[in-house]
Order: sequence, then C-alpha cells, then structure tokens
Amino acid sequence: MHRAPRRSLLPHAPLCGTLAYANNDFGVIVGYYTDPQVVPHAFVRTPDGHITPFNAQGDGERAGLNQGTVAYAINDFGAIAGQFQDSNYLFHGFVREPDGKITPFEAMGAGTGAGQGTIAWGINLEGATAGVYIDDGNNEHGFSVPATAWFHPSIQRNRSAPWSARKPA
Repeated sequence: MHRAPRRSLLPHAPLCGTLAYANNDFGVIVGYYTDPQVVPHAFVRTPDGHITPFNAQGDGERAGLNQGTVAYAINDFGAIAGQFQDSNYLFHGFVREPDGKITPFEAMGAGTGAGQGTIAWGINLEGATAGVYIDDGNNEHGFSVPATAWFHPSIQRNRSAPWSARKPA
C-alpha cells in the first residue's frame, strides 16, 4: 500500500533549517536542525514521521554560536554516530545507543583547541565507528574505534588504543 509523504516540521533559524545525513535499511533517518537561536540539535526520524531531537551532554547551546550536536550516521540496529561541539568550539565524537544512552569519545592525538577534536562520520553494523580528528596543528587524520569499545567497557582503559572514551557527567 502506498502512503502519502508525511511532512514533519522542526523549529529552525532563518536560512538554516534541517539536514538529513543518513538513513538505515529500515528507513530511520538521522541528521540535525538548527533552531531559531542558531543551535544545532541532532534528530532521529522514524518511517512514520516521529522525530526525536537529542543533544549530547556538554554541547554548547548558547544562542548564536552554532555549537551543538549533529548525527551523521545510523546502523540497522539504531546505533548513531556523530559529533558535538562544546562551548569552547572543541569537537567530540559520540555514539548513541538505541536506548538513547550517549557515550562521548576522543580520538588519541585529537587537539584541544577551538576547531579541533574528534568527528565521528560513520558506524557499521558491528558498532565500529570511523571519522576524522583534528590535531593541535589543525591537521586532519582518520581514525576508527572498534565496536568492542561500546560493548566491553574494560577495553576503554587500554592506553595502547588509538582513542579514549569518557562517560558523560
């Protein structure tokens, strides 16, 4: 049976709006919208049109600064990868589990200045993430984080891994 398209509206800033970045095989879409105060908020949209906005704890949400949370990828299990920018303009990667739990992380070597940090672009079916990090010299590098990082917290303490994870406060 063919269903008519359903239009979903989110409040957005003039000339900003909503951007869908990815969808999974079940038609679930992720992306972000910029609210009237120019704050990006990530969202998940189900095939029936239900939208759930979310923000990572610690993102910058002051008006006019364009800091906030962006979802870039979703796998078929509903795990989401993305980035958020804090009030110091530092990027942090995150994985959002299907139950809504968000785990932020930093790639080893990521810079700590404005415009630097970790950006997670993708997540596969096993939960491994990949993306880029910007170092202290403003150079971009690729990274990958194994799926075991999200499912076996003891591995997060392995200092030889090329990333580090931290729990939200």
